[in-house]
Amino acid sequence: MESIDKELIAEPDIGVPASSKRVVRQLQNSLAGCVLLRSNTDAFNVSASNYFAQQSNTTRPTCIVRPETVQQLSQAVAILHQEFMARKADEHDKPKNLGFVSLRSGGHSYSRASASIDGGVLLDLDHFSDVTISNDGCSVRIGTGARWSKVNQVLEAKNIAVPGGRNGAVGVGGFTLGGGISFFSQRCGFACSNVIEYEVVLASGQVVIASATSNRELWRALKGGGSNFGIVTYFTFRAFPCSDIWGGCLFSPSFESSRSIDLFHKFVGRADPTNTGVDYDNYASGPIVCFCFLQRPGMEIISTFITYTKEPPSAFAWPTCWKSSGFKSVWRYWSTVKQRTLASACQDLAIGEKAGLSQNIAGTVIKNDKATIEAAYKFYREACTEVKNTRGKGIRFVFVLQPLLSTWMHKGDPNYLGLDNTLNEPHVLVSFSPVWTDVKHNDFVENLVRKTIEKIEGYARDHGTYHPYKYVNYCAAWQNPFESHGKENLDILRGISKQYDSEGFFQHACPGGFKLPGLERP
Repeated sequence: MESIDKELIAEPDIGVPASSKRVVRQLQNSLAGCVLLRSNTDAFNVSASNYFAQQSNTTRPTCIVRPETVQQLSQAVAILHQEFMARKADEHDKPKNLGFVSLRSGGHSYSRASASIDGGVLLDLDHFSDVTISNDGCSVRIGTGARWSKVNQVLEAKNIAVPGGRNGAVGVGGFTLGGGISFFSQRCGFACSNVIEYEVVLASGQVVIASATSNRELWRALKGGGSNFGIVTYFTFRAFPCSDIWGGCLFSPSFESSRSIDLFHKFVGRADPTNTGVDYDNYASGPIVCFCFLQRPGMEIISTFITYTKEPPSAFAWPTCWKSSGFKSVWRYWSTVKQRTLASACQDLAIGEKAGLSQNIAGTVIKNDKATIEAAYKFYREACTEVKNTRGKGIRFVFVLQPLLSTWMHKGDPNYLGLDNTLNEPHVLVSFSPVWTDVKHNDFVENLVRKTIEKIEGYARDHGTYHPYKYVNYCAAWQNPFESHGKENLDILRGISKQYDSEGFFQHACPGGFKLPGLERP
């Protein structure tokens, strides 16, 4: 273990405390084949930079643990929990250094600190990526580190699907624990409401199964409570038959913005349960309308993603619901809509996305009120003017509209998202997902997104069209998604956290991700 000490001491700028050296020794002693140190230059650097957002790639953990089995992960967590307890007992360390562990499954988070850490221990769950279909084809067991591109490729060979991520590069773990909006939400509800079983490593290192019949409270808490209770290694989803689907992107110029907003508003309005005589096709998904402003050359492109999750009668025939939507007549540069596999659709939705650039995301929810949607677009355009006038180039400022429908709320198993009784009509999930190349723009872009979100929320509050819900997967670090789940749900989640993690390991030793407010630091 002398080599470990020498390596840690060799980087005084990191300021590695004695407690970090201690836990690295323990991990190396118990799990030598799974532990990467900074001296393992290539392997360490590959793992340490395996993130979607550039901000996360700048962090540098003291060591990386890459368990290959649940038993190895259990050992690692037990060691880390022991270290956490030692730090709690040390009065000198108590004001600092309690947060020293980070968890990463897919690494697609936009937040710098969500799944990465400086000077701590990174648990890399990339090896938990296998996909196993049950003998009857009615369920699928998926590792937390799998990407949805792989999952879809495995499942489409058997003509089945699960309600997974719409972007193939996204990891299973973070997407599902964040709720999960899929192409199948109109038929199945949120992804988390379709998980029938979780395999979970608790803070003690104990491995448990959470289902409707075993650890039921934990099973329910994981449907909306995030990573606050344990490390989920495997999710077992309900599966259903699925062959090819229909869908793709329509790319349009900026002069179609008003029309795109109008068509979006009208199509989402079809799902209003009070609109008697209007049928909303449960196989329709979307529209997702993205307004993308390019700093240079100072122009906007609109991409509208529409999907139909049932095989059409012919490869290029528009399904009736989309043919009557008006989107077919929108002027466009080009279109990618066609019959395709689910994996292909997920790849198409990620067009233009590139890992390793600076990224950000933030979102809010409003009623499907046309005036409010138009006001949100106006505030976005004001932000675009600021982007255009900023020195430099390479900022892509993206404003997205997509449905959040009341018809999803009671499908699948109950969850703790807090929408059952508060979302009784169609709403709109508004989000910003800017991309930029120069790190000197970090503060400018992040502050601009926050300012614009606050303008939208201010307008919506003033006009009675605001909804407090925050979709975890589209939240910035400054937002508080769990407070939007309702006081009753939050109180229940706090109680379950104390039941399964009485010392607060996942609340305080693992600072990444969104925590349950109101759980005091031990």
